[in-house]
Amino acid sequence: MEFFNYLIIGGGTAAFSACHGIREHDSSGTIGIISNANYEPCVRPVISARLFQEDIIDDYWLNTSDEDVTLILSKKVTKIEPAEKKVLDNEGNEYGYDKLLIATGAAPRKIEPDPKGVIYFHTIDDYFSLKKKSEQTEDFRNICVVGGGFIGSEIAAALAQNGKFVTMLFPAVGILASILPASLAKYLNAYYKQRGIDVFPEEAAIGIEKIGREILLKTSKGNMMSFDAVIAGIGIRPEVGLAQAAGLQVGNGIIVDSYLRTSDPSIFAAGDVARVQHPLLGFLRSDHADNARVMGNIAGANMSGQEMIYDHLPCFYSELFDISYQAVGDVNSRFVHVIDWREEYKEGIIYYLSNGQLRGILSWNIPGQINAARSLIVFGANKIHNVHTLKSLLPV
Repeated sequence: MEFFNYLIIGGGTAAFSACHGIREHDSSGTIGIISNANYEPCVRPVISARLFQEDIIDDYWLNTSDEDVTLILSKKVTKIEPAEKKVLDNEGNEYGYDKLLIATGAAPRKIEPDPKGVIYFHTIDDYFSLKKKSEQTEDFRNICVVGGGFIGSEIAAALAQNGKFVTMLFPAVGILASILPASLAKYLNAYYKQRGIDVFPEEAAIGIEKIGREILLKTSKGNMMSFDAVIAGIGIRPEVGLAQAAGLQVGNGIIVDSYLRTSDPSIFAAGDVARVQHPLLGFLRSDHADNARVMGNIAGANMSGQEMIYDHLPCFYSELFDISYQAVGDVNSRFVHVIDWREEYKEGIIYYLSNGQLRGILSWNIPGQINAARSLIVFGANKIHNVHTLKSLLPV
């Protein structure tokens, strides 16, 4: 049995950042990364118009050579045995550990039943596949994007900017309806239509069939549509199977405390798979790179004996044609929101509150607000008695 002081399951941003966090405090302990991929750790690809125009793949690889890490690639962990402090892979190999980090990330939700021919975008392999297909002109021109969330909105915009005929189909009232106020989500519907995208809100895909090169899609409103390809971006689900089978506490992710420890003190979790007890926002799970980077680093430090609290307010951002937005903290359209427009639908700040507490801030076409937004949430969250006073709190 091969033994490591620190063993990490996963090959993404959180796993890589954990190595750095360990090495900041322990220069000699052995580190092993087990990944079912056949390549070195990498970040999840961003989606933008550049995806189809430039070879930007070199930006995604994460160099572990400086951290003195043993990479165990093309191996899938099948079992964790906490009592024995070991894991097993699909070939029957065993690996012992002092401390274990689960950074298995998340998997894209599939259309059920999952039809043949539907494309999902989540991994670096998906990047290669979609980029190759996008270079085809005749057989990859008429595309349906199922889903109007973070992934769907970006893919649709990127495809349209690269000469594809795009249709969007989603059950919500508007694009990005899970995070934006309804009025702004509906504005995005009209904006995407102006950009040449056919938008079908409040309409779901209920049947997909591949016939030759053609994909036929039936909708909940009885429409029948034909496409060269269907790309689904309908959310992700945290990969909790290993943790659950090992008896760890799970619930919309692997439950970890503020130190990123699971219900077993020798096992930590970080990244998309972890649902952390955040000291300010309560239980929080974030699917974005900023969270994985910081959480992985803190988990690594704590595996090496530190006692660092995860109190980071994660952020994410996107670019959709000429629109850009940045979000900090917990942004959810179900929260009470206050919108401070500089120019309606063009530039503004959105504040999200729950039970009188400021939980998140989204800046719409106003860059450079992330640090100020973080400070406001941390220092102002418990001092706001009238939500309307929010409109003067960030410089817009």
